[in-house]
Amino acid sequence: MTDEEIQQMQQEFEAVKAELGEVKAKLQERDAIIGPLKEELEGVKSQLTEKGTSLEAMEQEFSQLHESHSQAVARYREQVLASNPEIPGDLIKGESIPELDAYVESARRVVGQVKAGIAAAAAATKVPAGAPSRTGPSIETMSPGEKIQYALRGK
Repeated sequence: MTDEEIQQMQQEFEAVKAELGEVKAKLQERDAIIGPLKEELEGVKSQLTEKGTSLEAMEQEFSQLHESHSQAVARYREQVLASNPEIPGDLIKGESIPELDAYVESARRVVGQVKAGIAAAAAATKVPAGAPSRTGPSIETMSPGEKIQYALRGK
């Protein structure tokens, strides 16, 4: 190897060494940026895990509250039916107390209309109380022959 080749190799070596230094410096810059980002990422992962656990607890609590609400609405419906025996149970529906109240009002109107209709029909077909009076047949509508037969029978 000649001196020129050695010098050229040294120059290439120095260039590679300088390039390696630049790469190392860039890697250190990258590590300086990535380090805090990794820490932040771990913090976000931790928060996400906490939120997921919190969400599961909230979902369970919501499910329990929904079940309690459904039971309360069912008990309220039973109480409404017990306090309004004239209202058929199939007229009262609903998933909440306001819905049940609305159906109760509607059912009361229907029951009122039915009662009014029954009262009107009863008034229209009024039958006098007691047995009819015991009078004989009306002779005004009898023919002369019927009148003679009626008289001969002796009333």
